[in-house]
Parts: sequence; structure tokens; C-alpha cells
Amino acid sequence: MKELSSKMKSDIQAHELIKRARFKKITASILGYPGAAMVGATVGSSLGGADINWIYGGIGIGLVIVAIPTFNSSNEKAKQAVDLYNSNLKKTSFYGYKPKLQIVSKGKGIGLVVNF
Repeated sequence: MKELSSKMKSDIQAHELIKRARFKKITASILGYPGAAMVGATVGSSLGGADINWIYGGIGIGLVIVAIPTFNSSNEKAKQAVDLYNSNLKKTSFYGYKPKLQIVSKGKGIGLVVNF
């Protein structure tokens, strides 16, 4: 995401979208990793025979449930940013320009000719 952001600085709209995607990804990580750790600790302690802290496990599940759609939203924003960036590149590049490619034989040799 960081590399995409630096590449998209020339396109303001795409850069804003990728910045939002990065923020959502960071938010999902901040919520998801501790949530998964809390769920894992709860399951681990229950497997180990210790008393189960349902509140701790429930908070972990809640964090993971919030992190998943946030992460998916981050991916969607990133895809939108890439599509927007690419569509704007086509407008400014030689889109539609088709060089002419020919295979030519002359004498005993064969060659490739590209006309611009």
C-alpha cells in the first residue's frame, strides 16, 4: 500500500482513495490482531483446563467481526484507486496507438520490422 501511495501521487483522486485504503487496513490490523489473540488465548485456556473468561473471548470475537469488513473495505478502496489511476493513465498516454509489426524475408534471411 505504501508503494502504491507513492506511485499515485501524481493522480490526486487515486491518491486520496489509496490513502483511505491504507487507513482502513491499519485500522483493521489494530482491531484484528489483538482480537484474534484474545480469541486464541480464550480457546487456549479452555483447552488447558483453566476457567474460561467469556468476556475476554467475546471482546476478541467482536474485534475480529469489526476488523473483517474493515479489511474488505480497504481492499475495495485499493482496487478502486488502481482502476482510477489506470484509467487516467490511458487518457494521457498513447492509448490506441498501434505500431505495425511485420515479418520480412529478404534473400536468405528473415527479419522483424516495427513501424511507429
